[in-house]
Amino acid sequence: MRTCYWPTFILFIASVAFGVAPLISVIIAGTLASSHGCTLHEGDVNPCVILGYDFGQLLYTMGMMGWFMFLTVPVAIYGIGSSLVMTVVVFFTRRRKRKEESGSIAPPNDFSQ
Repeated sequence: MRTCYWPTFILFIASVAFGVAPLISVIIAGTLASSHGCTLHEGDVNPCVILGYDFGQLLYTMGMMGWFMFLTVPVAIYGIGSSLVMTVVVFFTRRRKRKEESGSIAPPNDFSQ
């Protein structure tokens, strides 16, 4: 019998990506602002001219996305924990089925008669 862990793997990867997404936005905004000599902080929008265009508002918005981590990190932790529990349940369920098929343990008794 083939073991399928894809749903738990997908849940794990999606949870990590969801939890880290605001941090990536903040890192990109900070890197762009510092590499072009712009000031980036949470107090106000500052002008940041890159290639003749003002990206100050965009960088400010990207920088403020870090506050979403108060929501995304707990949800990601819950998703990671759920995927680990699902993996353990699937592992032991499949392990028990393999042992029953090989005859090393007896199936549970049916007392419904």
